Amino acid sequence: MGSGLIALVFFQAPLTLRKYVQRVLESDGIIVEMEASPDDDGLVVAELSADFAVLASHAEKIGLKKRPKEGPPRPFKIQDKDAYEPDATGHIFSESERLMLLWQIIHEIQTNENDFEGAEPHQTLLAWLKKNGHLEDYFPLHNAETVDGFLRDVSITRPWLSDDIIERLHDYFGDRIALYFAFLSTYTTCLVTYSCFGLIVFGLSLMPELVPILSLMPELVPILSLAVAMFSSWWSTWMLQRWYQKNVRLIFDWRGIILGDRTDELLFEKRLVEDIRPEFIGEIGEDEITGKERPVISAEDASQRGKFSFIVMGLYFIFAAGVIFSLFAFEDVVKAWAADEDDEFVFYKVFPLDLVFQNIPMVVFIVTMMVLNFLFGKLAGKLTYYENHLLRRDHSNSLTGKLTAFQFLNTFGVFLYIAFIRKDAAVLQTRVQNLVVVELIIGNIQETIIPIVLRAFKQQQKVDAAAERKKNEDLDENNKNGGGSNFKKYISLAFVKKLWRQSRKQILPSSKTGVVETMSVRDQLELDDTEDNADDDFFEMYKQLGLVALFAVAWPLGAVLATVNNCVEIKSDLLRMVRNSKRPIPSREISIGAWFDAMHFLSMLSYVTNLLIFFHTTSYGRSLLNLGIAESYLLVIFIEQMMLALRSAYVSGTSRIPEEIMQARAKNEYTRNLA
Repeated sequence: MGSGLIALVFFQAPLTLRKYVQRVLESDGIIVEMEASPDDDGLVVAELSADFAVLASHAEKIGLKKRPKEGPPRPFKIQDKDAYEPDATGHIFSESERLMLLWQIIHEIQTNENDFEGAEPHQTLLAWLKKNGHLEDYFPLHNAETVDGFLRDVSITRPWLSDDIIERLHDYFGDRIALYFAFLSTYTTCLVTYSCFGLIVFGLSLMPELVPILSLMPELVPILSLAVAMFSSWWSTWMLQRWYQKNVRLIFDWRGIILGDRTDELLFEKRLVEDIRPEFIGEIGEDEITGKERPVISAEDASQRGKFSFIVMGLYFIFAAGVIFSLFAFEDVVKAWAADEDDEFVFYKVFPLDLVFQNIPMVVFIVTMMVLNFLFGKLAGKLTYYENHLLRRDHSNSLTGKLTAFQFLNTFGVFLYIAFIRKDAAVLQTRVQNLVVVELIIGNIQETIIPIVLRAFKQQQKVDAAAERKKNEDLDENNKNGGGSNFKKYISLAFVKKLWRQSRKQILPSSKTGVVETMSVRDQLELDDTEDNADDDFFEMYKQLGLVALFAVAWPLGAVLATVNNCVEIKSDLLRMVRNSKRPIPSREISIGAWFDAMHFLSMLSYVTNLLIFFHTTSYGRSLLNLGIAESYLLVIFIEQMMLALRSAYVSGTSRIPEEIMQARAKNEYTRNLA
């Protein structure tokens, strides 16, 4: 045991059934190692792997593209296996490719009514086992040595990842996760430039207070604010342009595909066997391009499901808008109470109760927004599942559209309302600051710190229980079942020190702890699932980009805090994926999907929001130029159109597809035509 890529965890499955399943798997060339749990809890673990011949046959079947020793990536052929360079372990396929191929193979094994009671048409073996309660779970297994290497080489002090680390992440996790970390690295590197600019502007804005002579320049702060308004919009365009070029390079290197070439993309999509969702409900039809059999759903059914989803979303949006306006009304009431000097209830105006009372609306507001976001996240997941998308990509893009739309209403829309309807610059700045700080702190605690501490607690409980059993075999039943002890033990200094040592084993590589932290299959069974496949992480970056790009004038230092957070985020996200979550299922992707479009929309909108905040919410523009309201609106339109024209010139002048990629593609086509 220990060499498998995938674990099947049976629960109280009859021995005859387990043996039969093993024979079925082995008949398809899968290597099965089975072992019962030592805890006598009814769990039996089967670790699955496969030899090269089985994996190579499936790789050729699905047209897996690999880069040979010479030339561009091309569909794998068994007869050309010597043309590919093996890795350090002697494998032609990377670890993520082996895992992806094996995952697809076991999901193609179907049941039949004769051997499996109650089997449905086209039902897979794993789905039947899961449905009938024989299978507790099945999941890819982490590789302890590879994980240790990531923890050793990824540092929070460096906000970027080298090409070598991105390649290693790609070899371990596959395209989707590697693209996320590549985006996070590129985005954070660009944020450093924004942060430096924000710090300079913030420092200069304080100069009139520190240097009295500068107080004679009242136009300094407005000029700095206008600089922030224009710079933030340009920065978001520059950042997305840099990322797109990085995306193009990565996908060309991995798949030999030109991102944006619709022909390339269509051919790539048709090879994605793994992109078909096993949860899809439909009939078998014919693909319009390949002519092969493929599950389909009627256009009428798809339309009805989409309309129902749209109506439910609309009702929730109306409900959320009502709650938000109620919060604004509550805030106005609290302000009126605080301003009423004749109010007989004066106890809340005494320090420190006055501070608590004044901040109640803000706290209620932030908590309510987080609750609304959480509830909609659950609703969006249910609606997207109901829509019954055939492809994982369509499912993910539909969910992305819902989440980004509601985030725009629930957060960005609220801030725009404060800025342009209520025109309260002080409240806008306070809300943006508080939301950024709260989101960053709570997000990191919830995603990383709490799971690490809980896992360390469970691990220490097991260690203590094992030590107690060894010391005294006549322990009572509570201690046998997990070392249950009194509360004082868990708050003692000795236990806290043990908990700290267990946490360090998870966070630090073996070079710091002296031991490679391994996880048994039983331990990995208790980890969180990773069905979102980085969508939650992209959603965090979407919210963060919206706050630092759309409302830069309100708080230029937001980029500084975002940069610090992302330096930690790179390490914490990796730590969560390798320590707190089951290993993701690798998938072939060519981009970050709808997330790029959502961020591009925010970038375009920032050209308008920052100028309007400057001219109308803060009144800096009108006071600086002595303009009326109508004149200032005309000036906003003029500046915005000039900035958009400059943006178009920049995007056109810097090709989205790097020149070296186009030359490499031309060379590949020329060589292929000669052959």
